Amino acid sequence: TGVQTWLFRSLLGAGWTRGKDSWRAPGHKDELTLTLLALDAETNPLTHAVAEAVAAAWRGIGFGVELVAVPREELGPRLQTGEFMLTVVSLNLGLDPDLYPFLASSQARTDASNVAGVQIVELDKLLARARRPGSRADRKQAYVELQAFLSANQPLLPLLFADQLVAVRERVQGPVPRLVAGPGDRYWDVLTDRKSTRLNSSH
Repeated sequence: TGVQTWLFRSLLGAGWTRGKDSWRAPGHKDELTLTLLALDAETNPLTHAVAEAVAAAWRGIGFGVELVAVPREELGPRLQTGEFMLTVVSLNLGLDPDLYPFLASSQARTDASNVAGVQIVELDKLLARARRPGSRADRKQAYVELQAFLSANQPLLPLLFADQLVAVRERVQGPVPRLVAGPGDRYWDVLTDRKSTRLNSSH
């Protein structure tokens, strides 16, 4: 495809050379095999499927890729101790899209959530400003500047944003549309839900 051709030319232009099974980085004789860490299909089918698609895309431009699928109890320790080259993970940011825990320098510890080890002073300032209480206009502007920095530098690469739809029977009264941070939030007003007593007059 056109994108693959562009990537191929970009690698060559950056000094990469094509080997038998994968690419060689500039100044290196050995071919580079990418190791991609992700949850296994039993633990998280969606994340695993995304990781498979990422691996297939890299193979499509000539990289050798090893997809390492692990259960949840193994993924956490490997991320926190840095025992991975690349990873695909699922993040739940909540209703306030606060990225501070995942990208701030102060969170790049073994027991913290900045598992990529990102440490950028300018980014720290933008993250702190974005999470600071303020007016809607001020917070929006702070997030605009943060998103511009992330787009230009890409310390992490968002792959997809999954929509989760909740269906409710017409006979159930009480639920109202609301923003939710996760599937469990649909039960916030469950105690006010009632089953309609109206009979269906249609035949």
